[in-house]
Amino acid sequence: MGSYLRPDALDAALRALDAGEWTILAGGTDFYPARVGRPIDEDVLDITAVAELRGIAEADDHVRLGAAATWSDVIAADLPPCFRGLRLAAREVGGAQVQNAGTVCGNLCNASPAADGVPPLLTLDAVVEIASARRKRRLPLGEFITGNRQTALSRDEIVIGLRIPRPARPSRSTFVKLGARRYLVISIVMASVILEDNGDGEVAAARVAVGSCSEVAQRLADLERALIGRPLSADLADVPQPRHLRGLAPIDDVRGTGAYRRDAALTCVRRALAELGRGEPPAADSARPANSMADERAPPLAAAPISFAVNGRTVRVSAPPVSRLADVLRDELGLTGTKVGCDAGDCGACTVLLNGRQVCACMTPVAQAAGRRVATVEGLAANGASSRLQAAFDSHGAAQCGICTPGMLMAASDLLSRKDGERATEREVRDALGGVLCRCTG
Repeated sequence: MGSYLRPDALDAALRALDAGEWTILAGGTDFYPARVGRPIDEDVLDITAVAELRGIAEADDHVRLGAAATWSDVIAADLPPCFRGLRLAAREVGGAQVQNAGTVCGNLCNASPAADGVPPLLTLDAVVEIASARRKRRLPLGEFITGNRQTALSRDEIVIGLRIPRPARPSRSTFVKLGARRYLVISIVMASVILEDNGDGEVAAARVAVGSCSEVAQRLADLERALIGRPLSADLADVPQPRHLRGLAPIDDVRGTGAYRRDAALTCVRRALAELGRGEPPAADSARPANSMADERAPPLAAAPISFAVNGRTVRVSAPPVSRLADVLRDELGLTGTKVGCDAGDCGACTVLLNGRQVCACMTPVAQAAGRRVATVEGLAANGASSRLQAAFDSHGAAQCGICTPGMLMAASDLLSRKDGERATEREVRDALGGVLCRCTG
């Protein structure tokens, strides 16, 4: 087991990187799945307590996303219309558990060809802010990701944020993703588009990007030029042709063949342009009520034992700080209601509430629970009696085999607490429960 450092100031994090080699950890949604079945023995630098890296800020000419800003922060923020594509992409990243913990900048640093955040951020002309103990610099996103799982970061550097310029003209944006199902799925193809209006109902500027069809998501420059000057109407869908996708290099894998991906990419781009041309965004893409810890001051890691509250009771645990919260709950605290189905965030069976928000306990280091409140399925019952929610699950046959049930109960509990007595819509229920996969029913 390596060292674990959780500083509360950016300077301290940069000094640590300058002095030695550290693996940077934020949301953990890529870190832990990459280490399933093997011990975590590298030195880990947890940046989630660094206040300078959190939040979303607006200026006259740009919007800035801190490196620790989560997908849920993006969904909840009141951002300009050009960010609608990024918000739609945020809703497609895993389920609510992943969106609450995973960071936008972490998605870029992981540099997967299927990273949902890259196409919309390319269309936003995002610039990556980078820092080390010696200097700060900025790189356009197109230059930051250099290949499959490769970036332009040096060993002693860290991403500190994203700077996104405001468009010069009124704009509209969207994001279209093709996957095997709605939640917890890696993209087969995705496309993001931003169109700017010249004031006469014509396209003044266009930015189109496609992901999952090459090592790095690509802008379609020829198509962007072909769109300029055309009327903003559904007929824009007729403009994209196979020749506009010549720069893509889709591969064959378990999710689809290269030929299928190329054809699907053309369809996704056409659908995106038809939607923006009509100018009628779906009503379901409105902001989600805030449900993150972005504005909380996260305490730095204290010396062992690590102390936090579980179901209203303060506990102290001796596990290494990088230990998965799910393992600590089950093995050290005996709270076996939290199930472990995949250890990779793919099923949501381990869902617990951390300060009232859904997270996957299999992808949360116990250090990030320090000084916070954890709620598990055991906390739903009172005096040995099932809660109304548990009784409703039982009476409607929702228990199935019981592996996913605790996660679904915690996800439903989160939704009901946020609705505060109001009736939830079907879309809200789907969003809340979508991050828990029932293996009995598929």
